[in-house]
Amino acid sequence: MRFRIEEGSLRRSRPRHAAAQRSVDHRTNVVLAALVGLAVLLGVVLWPGAEGKSGADGAADAAPVTDGDSAWYEQLEQLYELRSDAFATRQVELLSEVYTAGSRQLRVDLGTIESLRSQDRSVVGFAPTLSEVLSVTHESDSVVLVVRDEIAPFTIVDAGGTEMPVAGRASSEVEFTLEQEAGQWLIAEVSRRAE
Repeated sequence: MRFRIEEGSLRRSRPRHAAAQRSVDHRTNVVLAALVGLAVLLGVVLWPGAEGKSGADGAADAAPVTDGDSAWYEQLEQLYELRSDAFATRQVELLSEVYTAGSRQLRVDLGTIESLRSQDRSVVGFAPTLSEVLSVTHESDSVVLVVRDEIAPFTIVDAGGTEMPVAGRASSEVEFTLEQEAGQWLIAEVSRRAE
């Protein structure tokens, strides 16, 4: 028995799994792009950039911390913990116990947590650490705290278990303005200081 192969009768065929593979690759790329976008958004959460106040302005002349100012350390540490809890649980309601109603950082954190919820992503290990209060300045209706803090690396995890590590932020100086609202000291403004 003889076989005759005519020119053009052989077609290059793609393996059956190729289309499925391309679809999986596309979904992976979309997931990775979303995770990268969320990581960029979380970069804002690491407190605003160093465009804030420099050590050369009036805040640097503030009185040094005294033993009586340790209460401000404890107050701010509680606000840090509440903020971490808000991200861990994706409960935006907790942020009203951290920020004043008009705080710009409140809007940033609300947007980030809403984005996490809508994309069914979680933040694991986000826990900013307050290391010291450098100065406390009492003003007429507010208190300005200059502190040193850091944010250890943490992870964003999607519903399928894909993890995206976020580098965190090294120790740096951050300036907070706290104001009283409904009998509580809350964060009104925050900026990372240029060093």
